[in-house]
Amino acid sequence: MEKTKTSQQLASKVFSSDFVKSLSASGKGHLTELSLTENRRNFLEEVKDELDSIQNSDPANNETLKLQKQLKSIEKQEISKEAFVLIRDLNLGKCSGKLKARVTYKSTTIDNKFWMDLLDEEGNECRMLFEEDPCFEYEDYVKASLIYTIQNFQVKKSFPGSNKQFFLNAINSTEVLECKGDKTIPRFKPGRLLTVKELEIISDSSKPIDILVKVVKQSAPQARFIKGEKCYVKDVWLIDPAGDKIKYTLWNEMIKKFDIADGSIVLCRSVKLANNSELRLVSTGDTAFITEGIDLHELWCDLKAKKKAF
Repeated sequence: MEKTKTSQQLASKVFSSDFVKSLSASGKGHLTELSLTENRRNFLEEVKDELDSIQNSDPANNETLKLQKQLKSIEKQEISKEAFVLIRDLNLGKCSGKLKARVTYKSTTIDNKFWMDLLDEEGNECRMLFEEDPCFEYEDYVKASLIYTIQNFQVKKSFPGSNKQFFLNAINSTEVLECKGDKTIPRFKPGRLLTVKELEIISDSSKPIDILVKVVKQSAPQARFIKGEKCYVKDVWLIDPAGDKIKYTLWNEMIKKFDIADGSIVLCRSVKLANNSELRLVSTGDTAFITEGIDLHELWCDLKAKKKAF
């Protein structure tokens, strides 16, 4: 009897506290909103510890089991109500807010730096650079297709012509934490994918395009001198699901970024047509090579069966 009374007292403690802002219209102990008190998490942990103690001493106590179930709901609401900054709300300069986003693309590490593209819950995107110490700290931790919270970083305007509004720079105080089990950020879904035949009749060659291709073969990088400056160039031959081929020319740093084996299926995002009579792809500042996070093989087979982009 005393143990049941203890559970009831604990329930009263929860539902009469400042931690609870309101109950649902149906009431009866179901929480819908949480107050924004500073010690709400400490309170939640305290209640959970007390519940565990009661549960251990009386495993069959139905009141305790019921309250534990309700506290799980409270905990989920507490997590969901954590304030995150959205990409569209970023301001130029240092941001100490917390951004939650899915990594849709992560480049290879080149000269102590790597880039990643981020997608937030609204579907907005930005690119983020990690170099030197932040690169060393997170290059193995961050994985494409997973969701992370990112706090403390610099916000800059993207370069002219970019399809992303902001460019982020990691700093020494940047904190990145994986959101394990989090499904609040949608998975990246490619939009309009063009075929090689559609590229033949495209009207604006400067407009970035997305295309799903398979790597057929690659040339070795060749050195060239342009206006006295040494550059490197490499050609990659690609094939689309309809069986049509196209060449993709990579320059300098993009050669290292294209770390993809022959026979691989890759979604090339934000590439464009070369500005000449030859049908050939080149990179832009937003180019990304997606090999993870979506079922490329399934998408390839789907487009091959339809023989057209969706």
